[in-house]
Amino acid sequence: MAPRHFRHFLTTGGFRRYLRADSARQLLDLAMLHYAIIFFVIAIIAAVLGFSGIAGAATNIAWILFVVFLILAVISMFRRGKV
Repeated sequence: MAPRHFRHFLTTGGFRRYLRADSARQLLDLAMLHYAIIFFVIAIIAAVLGFSGIAGAATNIAWILFVVFLILAVISMFRRGKV
């Protein structure tokens, strides 16, 4: 099932705006941040329950996605000249 912001995006006619707008990078940035937060929450829950291997793997995935998000956000900021 798609995350809520994607379902809202697809049902409100945002897809047409997505195809012609400069906001494609913003949507990618939001998706990366969304999944980084999800993997971070999975890591915290796994650590609390004692699953250290799963917690470590989820933490690494969250860290990688967060770094990718930051890189894309900086590139996006410099390309447009605004935040």
